[in-house]
Amino acid sequence: MMSDPKVDQFKVWLTQLDRVQFSDVLLSGSREEVIKRHPLTKKPYTRNYDPRPRMVAAYLYFIDRIRVFFLGEEGDVPVASEHPLPTRVGECFQTLKNGLMIVVIDLQKDDDP
Repeated sequence: MMSDPKVDQFKVWLTQLDRVQFSDVLLSGSREEVIKRHPLTKKPYTRNYDPRPRMVAAYLYFIDRIRVFFLGEEGDVPVASEHPLPTRVGECFQTLKNGLMIVVIDLQKDDDP
């Protein structure tokens, strides 16, 4: 069996239906690129836009919340703004790293997922 780095980088994949949005969110590199790949669309004669895929919508929601948390909104002071931004980002990273439990499945090259 040949190894495919593009596929093997994730080791465990979602269902076929969710793979494109999963890859787009993880590999796009920016919020703008995710929006470019998943623009809002609207059917003719409807008022509301069609919803984006859930994973894309969740990414956009959380990236916006993180931006507001660290940078604040227009006219708002960011949380803990008395501390420099690099310190706040570092503290947040350490909290996520030490406080968030994630299951990691390490597969060897010969393992069949």
